[in-house]
Amino acid sequence: MTSLYSNEISEFLHSRPWPKGLEWEIVEYEEPEPHLYIVFSQHNWNQMTYEEMLITTSIVEELMHKIWLSGVPIYLERTE
Repeated sequence: MTSLYSNEISEFLHSRPWPKGLEWEIVEYEEPEPHLYIVFSQHNWNQMTYEEMLITTSIVEELMHKIWLSGVPIYLERTE
């Protein structure tokens, strides 16, 4: 199977102006249909300032819109 997490998506994600210290990862699933998750740590999220949360939310909205329009399903998840 070809990975949905292409070099173009990786470059796009890593080129965003994420708040310093924000940790995230991409997880790819094949079931029930191939899709990606961008996963944030709840602990990391709780340590952000309100301004950093607004910046992150704006980036996530932008990237999810662009990636979905490219035909790649992507979702958001927070873990403990």
